Amino acid sequence: YSSAPGAVPVVPLLYAPYLAPLDPIALEERPIDLLFVGSVNERRRAWIERIEACGVAVSQFDGPLYAAERDGFIVQAKAVLNTPYYASSRFEQARVSHCLSLGTPVICERAAQYRPHPAFESSVHWLDDDRLEQFFTDEFASPAFFASARAALRNFEQADPIDAYARLLAFALDVRERHHAGRSTAPVVGSISPEASRSRVDLPTPFGPTTATRSGPMIDRSMGPTIRWPAGASHVAPVTAR
Repeated sequence: YSSAPGAVPVVPLLYAPYLAPLDPIALEERPIDLLFVGSVNERRRAWIERIEACGVAVSQFDGPLYAAERDGFIVQAKAVLNTPYYASSRFEQARVSHCLSLGTPVICERAAQYRPHPAFESSVHWLDDDRLEQFFTDEFASPAFFASARAALRNFEQADPIDAYARLLAFALDVRERHHAGRSTAPVVGSISPEASRSRVDLPTPFGPTTATRSGPMIDRSMGPTIRWPAGASHVAPVTAR
């Protein structure tokens, strides 16, 4: 696909209703102004410092947090900040969709290399670098911002991934047909014996034979004559440390 990357079917991560809190806190009443989730490098730190210089507190974790513990902070934030780690980074779809599904708005840097799914265009607050100070000084946490944020969350809830899944299914069916068309019709060496659903198999080990029990029919394959180990030879190959 290197010559035509656009031909690769990519299924988007969209709204996950099972993540929605049962009793969400109103955006205006949330105690965390702006939350940043992720590793921090110089590029991200520069954005955070510029935002804080506008008088907005940016909360960060002092260590890795996962699952319910992390989500407990996300649902208390007025918004989550998303900015790429590298200038060449791709859109952090998993993080953004997770936060939006939890009912928390996302403010995202409009990076030149981002190619987000169309559903995110109307669900995320996109911010160009040259508008950062103006946005966080005049617009963030205003009544207009909260109204826009609620509309964006509704847009995300209504995004339908069915077209993407239909394309993926069509792609998979095409691959299947091509695979079967190119398969050899020669008989396979070996056969599946119609034995009981549980089979006993004798296995040689360095310490003598042992018996294993496994479910499902056995597959008998013709592997040639049985290998006879010389008397006194070890069945275990020596291991060399690297």
